[in-house]
Amino acid sequence: MGIYCPNRQFLFCGNIMNINIDFINPNKTDLTMTATVGCGYSYIDYNNKQRKNDFAHAHIIKAVKAGDRQTQQVTLYLYKGANVIASEPRIVDVVIK
Repeated sequence: MGIYCPNRQFLFCGNIMNINIDFINPNKTDLTMTATVGCGYSYIDYNNKQRKNDFAHAHIIKAVKAGDRQTQQVTLYLYKGANVIASEPRIVDVVIK
């Protein structure tokens, strides 16, 4: 059981990152899964032209039936500046109930 971000299952274009997250429930009971997905990135500040760092994240809640697997696409907006350099996205928190 768990939440999984398959390797290379994300698309980064400009200041937007789309990520596919798999929610997997092998149990015999339905579960509600919550994940926080995030990505560290740097950018050039529009005002002072200096490179700065930030972290974008999103929370996803998914009800997954017993023995099922669902994929959810998540979008992270990296809009703080120009010339964005992003790290690979990571699952930073998981809650399963």
